Amino acid sequence: LKDGNIHDVGWRYFLFLQHLQGPIPHFFTVSWSLVVEEWFYLTFPLVAYILSRVVPRLSARRAVLMTTLLFIAIPLLLRLLMVFGNVPPSDFQDLGSIFNFEMQFRSVAMYRLDSIAFGVLGAYVSHYHSDAWRRYRLHSFVTGLLMYLFFRARLDEGLAKFVFSFSICSFALALLLPLASTVRSAPAAIAVPITHLSVISYSVYLIHRTLVMDAFRAYGGRPFTDLQAVVYYLAYFIVTILLSTLLYKYFESPVMRLREKRFLFGGRKPVPVSPSLETRGSIPSPTRGSTPKEAVESVS
Repeated sequence: LKDGNIHDVGWRYFLFLQHLQGPIPHFFTVSWSLVVEEWFYLTFPLVAYILSRVVPRLSARRAVLMTTLLFIAIPLLLRLLMVFGNVPPSDFQDLGSIFNFEMQFRSVAMYRLDSIAFGVLGAYVSHYHSDAWRRYRLHSFVTGLLMYLFFRARLDEGLAKFVFSFSICSFALALLLPLASTVRSAPAAIAVPITHLSVISYSVYLIHRTLVMDAFRAYGGRPFTDLQAVVYYLAYFIVTILLSTLLYKYFESPVMRLREKRFLFGGRKPVPVSPSLETRGSIPSPTRGSTPKEAVESVS
């Protein structure tokens, strides 16, 4: 705001439209992922419902699968059109000098809806094909890990980066879910920090760049030696975790409890919004279901 970015704050932010089809303004740039989420949550069930009504004899199950595949295919096609419509094939290896990867691809909402769709595809498989989900969890994990590492090492440039990287990375990470979903406990030294970070993750998301990083840049200067750099980034992470914990404890958690008590449960005892900060030795599931299949059932 001190640099004049107040002019970027308009009505589009209130409707999550600030970068639906173009580069995000300079104000609160991390909100790009919120736009992806909100528009996915709004349009996915709507498209699935319309398909179930328009296509003859299409069951709800097949409507969900068809919608998931559409949400995977359409952003990929849009990214292809963006490249092929503006760049001749001879220049595909120089896309980095033609496009701004962050502003024109990575943070444009309509190009990124597939990232959540791959997660929905994983939930679909875990729900309707639970036996295969469990049986091939190790094979799936190894395949996804190798796919991700290979892409990062060999294919992170040109057309592969600007068009296919989002689909490849999302699919590779989705392949890790079958094995990850079987993890039910861990030593306290592992479970406690993971649980705590999962609880405060949204608070971290809100302040890590827009508040903490900007404050460090404005008042902390730049590190000039390796030791200064280490101290600088350690201080950055510590301050981020501390402020995020306070934001979660004194604002996010009370507001979420109030919302559930007043508006969602009609006086019934609400389900905990998130696991307790005092959890020891176990990694709680983010929903009432103890498995991905039960998680799907709990919201269906």
